[in-house]
Amino acid sequence: MCRKSKHCVQLGHDTAAWSRLAPLPPPDWFSGQAILFRDAAKLAAEGDRAGAIGILQTMRSDEMRYWFDEHGQVSGRRRAWALRIPAPMRPPKESLDPRRSL
Repeated sequence: MCRKSKHCVQLGHDTAAWSRLAPLPPPDWFSGQAILFRDAAKLAAEGDRAGAIGILQTMRSDEMRYWFDEHGQVSGRRRAWALRIPAPMRPPKESLDPRRSL
C-alpha cells in the first residue's frame, strides 16, 4: 500500500529510472483490461446488454481500482515532491467563472 508509506513500491526510489512519458506506467495487464472495456462498451452501444455485462464480469475491476487508488493517484504527488516541481500557478480569481469555481 503506497498511500500511507513513504515511497511507492511501483514507482521506486531511483528518479532517473522514472518514465518521462507517464507519472506511473500502468501494469502490463492494464491495456488488455482496457480492450475488454472497449469491447463491452461497443456491445452495449449495439444493444447487447447481456454480452456487455458478461465481458464486464470477467474484468479485473477491483485490481484496476486498487492500482489506481494506491499507485496511480499517489505517484504524481510523489514525483512532484521528489523532483521539486512547483505547484502550477492558479489563475487570477477574477478570471474564473463564478458559477463553476465554487
